[in-house]
Amino acid sequence: MRLTVLAMLLPLSLSLAACGGGGSASTAAETAAASATTTTTAEIPSLEERAQLFAYDASTPKVVVKGKKTEHAAEVEDVTYSAPAENVQAYMVRPHGNPRAVVLWLHWFGEETNTNRTEFLPDAAALAKDGVLSLLPQGGHRRANLRHGRNLAVRPRGI
Repeated sequence: MRLTVLAMLLPLSLSLAACGGGGSASTAAETAAASATTTTTAEIPSLEERAQLFAYDASTPKVVVKGKKTEHAAEVEDVTYSAPAENVQAYMVRPHGNPRAVVLWLHWFGEETNTNRTEFLPDAAALAKDGVLSLLPQGGHRRANLRHGRNLAVRPRGI
């Protein structure tokens, strides 16, 4: 049955494909009119105006390196940086040479002993071998939300 339907639809689809596709004068005129309405250089913002889209207060955050160590074959810096609500402790795992990408690791919340900035340290060290810089903050995002009356920890129903 499927083969019969396919055999009937094939000639119909081929004939429909052969009918269309021809250009006309009106189509060519519409294409020419559309290409004439392109953006001119007067409408493009200047480099200074575009740079303002990425402007930020360069005085923050202040980063203080408290120590350096080699862990999991990667250079790990123990840093503190200033955030709007508080100072945040973090590990910065640096690759050898210039970084090609950056990953922000946010740890899980829970009662386990590794739910802190060390939780993803082995993963960050593994990525450092491929040129990835990693920042592993110590739960500052949770404390800021708790201060504002929001608890982001997910709990199963009934607990």
